[in-house]
Amino acid sequence: SKGGKTAAELFRLMFERYTEHFHLDNLIWVFNSPAAECYPGDDVVDVLTRDMYPPAHCHTACLPEMEQLRAITSSKLYAIGETGTIPDVRQAMESSLPWSWYMTWSKEFVTDNYTSQEFLRQTYEYENSITLSRLPDFLKP
Repeated sequence: SKGGKTAAELFRLMFERYTEHFHLDNLIWVFNSPAAECYPGDDVVDVLTRDMYPPAHCHTACLPEMEQLRAITSSKLYAIGETGTIPDVRQAMESSLPWSWYMTWSKEFVTDNYTSQEFLRQTYEYENSITLSRLPDFLKP
């Protein structure tokens, strides 16, 4: 509520507290905002993400959203923090968009209301999609 500069300062304060006071040096620091004025800096962020909720059945590579993040910094991993309609992984790969991951909400977003079962199946079966069944045994719960 106090603007981007305050948000960036709060993130840095949290980073310093966790790493310097509690010595938590094995954390992955994810910053979720497309607003450049909120970005706390490359020295305290590992992954830059953003949320997006495109219309139902609008599966794209999310190029405009990627360009917003690239305008903030060009030296981090990028991910879709949360989404409704699932992005088009194949299109993103063919466009060389470096989305590291996406997280969709369940329930209605993985039904035919937003993402057809056929599109969902194709997404999970795509060669570059990592699913639980493709993880090495030592990584499975």
